[in-house]
Amino acid sequence: MKIFLWLVTIALGILCFGCWCFASLVIDYVRDFRAGYAIPAVAQLVLVPKTWLLVCPLPWVACAGFLSARRDISSGAALIFGGTAAVAMVLILFIVGLAAFLGAVPFKL
Repeated sequence: MKIFLWLVTIALGILCFGCWCFASLVIDYVRDFRAGYAIPAVAQLVLVPKTWLLVCPLPWVACAGFLSARRDISSGAALIFGGTAAVAMVLILFIVGLAAFLGAVPFKL
């Protein structure tokens, strides 16, 4: 069970790092090729301060460390941990994808 916790945490970390790279590319694209267009507020809120994507997995890292310190981990605790990490992954991917799509679509001022 301890391996499961860390594999899920690593997957969340890889997803967040990939979204961080993707946000950097989208913002560079918008600044270079869409100079006369407004960036929507959602894209401005999500993609510009992209350091939150690198900090986002830290609660799961702490929780995985806490659960790994135990002698035995119940299957319920491991499934709740995996479920919350999966929900976080889906939400992060959806929010970054939506913000990137809205940021790339030109809106005239």
